[in-house]
Amino acid sequence: MRHTLLPPQERKNLRREYYTRLIIVVCCMISAVFVAGLIFSLPAYMRAISEEQRQLEAVTELRHSNDKKSDSMIVNKLSFDSSALLILGDSLLRERPSEAVERIVGLRNKEMRLNSLSYSVSGTTTVEVIIQGIAPSRASLLSFKSRLENMAPLIHINLPLSELAKSSSIPFSLKVVYKIP
Repeated sequence: MRHTLLPPQERKNLRREYYTRLIIVVCCMISAVFVAGLIFSLPAYMRAISEEQRQLEAVTELRHSNDKKSDSMIVNKLSFDSSALLILGDSLLRERPSEAVERIVGLRNKEMRLNSLSYSVSGTTTVEVIIQGIAPSRASLLSFKSRLENMAPLIHINLPLSELAKSSSIPFSLKVVYKIP
């Protein structure tokens, strides 16, 4: 630019005007790109909004259906549990077989061997226990029988006399019938 015939002040003004126009053109281009970007992204934005609405409706519908299903499931479960408690309620008040077996085993002598225990409930208040085993002597068998008699409100104990004929290693079978406390 030094070789131009324009005076320096004019050159300075021309340069300023050139840079001003260059800045204006660049700003126009940037704004045009921004507006074009907005215009081209508008359909995608609208689609995203509609998809969000559709998903929110699906979640709301799913929550309502799950609430209804879970409510009915809870009601069914509670009614089943209630009927089970009514059925089991009476048996929960009764003596457990394990408690009776534990007491009977605790009453025996250490030398006495029990081979089998049979526990059965007959009626609502009566229990029948059949005990089979081998007693070392008549005295130990009779003491075991007397301890059983003191165990609970008994109806009766059946010990056949034929089993008392031997004096040692006596196989026995006791039938104990008692009332549930």
